[in-house]
Amino acid sequence: MVSHVDEESERKLVEMFAPKRKYHSKWERVLKAAGLDDFIQSDLPGQMLFLPSVLNELSRLRYSRAVMVHRIRGRHKPAITAVRPGLDANGRLKWFPMHKMINDLTFVTELVAEQLKALVPQDKFKLLWAELHLEEVDWIARSTSP
Repeated sequence: MVSHVDEESERKLVEMFAPKRKYHSKWERVLKAAGLDDFIQSDLPGQMLFLPSVLNELSRLRYSRAVMVHRIRGRHKPAITAVRPGLDANGRLKWFPMHKMINDLTFVTELVAEQLKALVPQDKFKLLWAELHLEEVDWIARSTSP
């Protein structure tokens, strides 16, 4: 399944699941137990959920942004991911899963950090490390701590 939520549908969805109420003279959102039932009975699922064949139409229209897809059958991970259009090696338009691209970029980033550590003197690398706050990114900190 492919989902798309525009601003109007999002507003309706939030109102179904967590309507506003006044509490101590302030407005707050409170989770409503019957929100899922209200959603199922409404026309929103038909406006938000599409069959995978919609990806062909988006490709034809040269849509270039990421789209959320949900796996209904099978046990492949992840069940929900984003896909983005791009060209394959043969020059055809294809939808690529974003989680696989991120894994490839993580490897490249680790490689660049390792090579930078080898090229720069140790004291300069520690200064660079501290200035960029790379210790906050745990997968970089694990692989290339100073």
